[in-house]
Amino acid sequence: MAEFEDHLKSTIQKGRRRQEPLNPRKYRYSDAFDDLPEDLNHVVAIALFGFDVDENGETIPNNFVATAFLKHIHFKGNKE
Repeated sequence: MAEFEDHLKSTIQKGRRRQEPLNPRKYRYSDAFDDLPEDLNHVVAIALFGFDVDENGETIPNNFVATAFLKHIHFKGNKE
């Protein structure tokens, strides 16, 4: 994924976001790209959102990408 870091950033900023139904802190982002290797056409990222408490007792965000990968997603009605 290192060589697709810009694609990953774009996916999180502009891609489709879906909240996971069994874990409301977990979101799946996906976005299509036409310059991925082989027949892969999407970047998918799983992000977790949460909070920590610092030494002063203040709540601070603890959000991070848990995993990201490239995937081929077949579109309905598309014969590709």
